[in-house]
Amino acid sequence: MNLYFLFLVKLFTVKFICIKKAYMENNQLIIQNLTDLLQHYKNDSKLKFKYAAINKALAYIKLYQYPIKSGNYAKEHLPNIGDGIAKRIDEIIKTGTLSELPLHNNNVIAIAINDLTRITGLGETRARKLANMGIMSVEQYKQAIANGKVKSTHHIDVGLKYFDDLEQRIPRHEIEKMEVILRSELHKLNPNLIFNICGSYRRGRETCGDIDVLITNQDINDKTQYLPQYVQRLNSRGFLVDHLTVNGQKKYMGVCKIAKLGRRIDIRFVDYEAYYAALIYFTGSKNFNIDIRNKAIEMEYSLNEYGLTDKNTGEVICLHSEKEIFELLCIDYVAPLERDI
Repeated sequence: MNLYFLFLVKLFTVKFICIKKAYMENNQLIIQNLTDLLQHYKNDSKLKFKYAAINKALAYIKLYQYPIKSGNYAKEHLPNIGDGIAKRIDEIIKTGTLSELPLHNNNVIAIAINDLTRITGLGETRARKLANMGIMSVEQYKQAIANGKVKSTHHIDVGLKYFDDLEQRIPRHEIEKMEVILRSELHKLNPNLIFNICGSYRRGRETCGDIDVLITNQDINDKTQYLPQYVQRLNSRGFLVDHLTVNGQKKYMGVCKIAKLGRRIDIRFVDYEAYYAALIYFTGSKNFNIDIRNKAIEMEYSLNEYGLTDKNTGEVICLHSEKEIFELLCIDYVAPLERDI
């Protein structure tokens, strides 16, 4: 019994210490936020009385050696704690910050922008304007459109229509089925057209965010505009279900579907001389692209999605494979599956 009693005492002591520690962390959080609030008030002469009240309360909070559990607790145990400061203490304990602080407001705006830009077609500038209007989430934006408070665009309308679908990652096996369709329809136009699905799919990932298709014509004398024809074939087949661009000669953006969910797809037609540089760029990863671009700079080249350019002559070098780029840069070839760095 004695051992069991000692065990219980030890257990409750540990729990008490943990609880006390958590509450004492509240004290530090309260002190930090009220100190920040003082600095905010200090710069506005209209707030001098609030400044004085917070300053007095803060002095006693700093000296208090016990955990402050709530605003009411502070009112009961400390001098100079009125209703206003008690409410602030409750807000700090609950949220970790104060809505009065400019930094808090900036954080709220940043969170709203991050949420709103999940909608395809909605950029940061528009998202910031919406957040400043008090529209802080995707659902609030939908409601504001429905109520006629704000306008959208065709691109945003499509993004909202497929919002839940586009939030889902695409399994590799689904893209493999898409690849069969995409390659088949392209080669019906011209069997000599070159085709690749880029991005994380080409790097071997098991899921992808969207589908990036890159095509080119190795016959540089053939000036046929294949992309509009290709899009038309995919559309007629029912593979493309919504369009973000129309009649583009170099780039198509839209939504495709072979199962239940709509998926974002981009198709780019690239001139042959730039194709393999673009293939590296759109395959990624971001870190790999940075590394190989830096190596190109060291060798006095410029490498980007538009080609490999000799910086001394300004000449865009016509390439016939990815490996040729690595050879020109005097580095070992890195297979796509090894570029996910």
